Amino acid sequence: MPTGTTKLFTHNYSLSPTATLEFTPNESPSGPALNLLSPDRYAVWQCPGSLGDESPMLDLGTNQAVDYLGLLNFRYGSEFANPTSFIVENYVTFPDPVVATCTTSTSVNPNQIKRTSFSFAGAGVKVGQNIVGQVPSGIFPANTTVLAVATGVVTVSNNALSTQASATFTFTDKNDVGSFSVRHDCAYPIVRSTRRYWRFIFSAVFNPFSLGNFFLGRLVTVPANNDLGIVWSPGSTERRIPAINQLLTAGGNQHAVRYGIDRRELNIQLNAVNQAKLDAVEDLYDMRQDLYGPPVILTGWDVAYQVQPRDLVTVNRWGNPDLYDIALNLDVMP
Repeated sequence: MPTGTTKLFTHNYSLSPTATLEFTPNESPSGPALNLLSPDRYAVWQCPGSLGDESPMLDLGTNQAVDYLGLLNFRYGSEFANPTSFIVENYVTFPDPVVATCTTSTSVNPNQIKRTSFSFAGAGVKVGQNIVGQVPSGIFPANTTVLAVATGVVTVSNNALSTQASATFTFTDKNDVGSFSVRHDCAYPIVRSTRRYWRFIFSAVFNPFSLGNFFLGRLVTVPANNDLGIVWSPGSTERRIPAINQLLTAGGNQHAVRYGIDRRELNIQLNAVNQAKLDAVEDLYDMRQDLYGPPVILTGWDVAYQVQPRDLVTVNRWGNPDLYDIALNLDVMP
């Protein structure tokens, strides 16, 4: 296990108590998409496959700062490996985008536009959105932000560059997070993004697959949020236990039979840590896994494991203040 690269997350914000599923993608009766909100990784969303995109969106209920995202318990439904990647977008507001035809009031206030009607797509224009499309173009500069929305008037951050009397605008705050490879369990670092709505897009899905959970995590410092963040001590180990039964044939020859899924055991060393770090580690045994699911650990190479704490050994080094050596043993969930 690479020293200094191990990260341990105790909060998966896709499973927060306020999270809901904004869109329901294609689903099988035995694997509804609502299972994505269950902390049980084995209660899965079963996608039967289609000729188009599958793009479930999570509403976290409030903006959450996220710097790691991924998939937990992804499995293909046949021998064909499709999809092989997924795309993530996020938003502060939704529905999005909003297209509206407005009159510009440049003669009154150059940073206001008036709405001529209230027949907007979705919920309408919202504070924080940008004008990303203009017909005709060039009326407002790029990255013009909505500052306020009042009855019939939208106030924006820039003065108009044109005296055009009427125009059609597209308002959005969509952020393209990136494209990522599909793995059984994975987590990828991203530039920290504080958003409420997170859309995961699987493109051109023609093969069935299943998924336990999405992962949205944040590295924080102890003791905030009871999250351990980066774990850094030499001597940590990862043990792989093959699911093999050793047999002997009638002639005495050894014969190995694989009968299940390999097990993994992780030993995490935390040396010379203070009481706050010790308390955070002990909280792993008391945390509400029914709210946020099992802890997620990253040991490098973008590989994520969901784990169950098995035992904890603490050595008191004494001192002022007291320091501790911790050995945390974890079982990886298959």
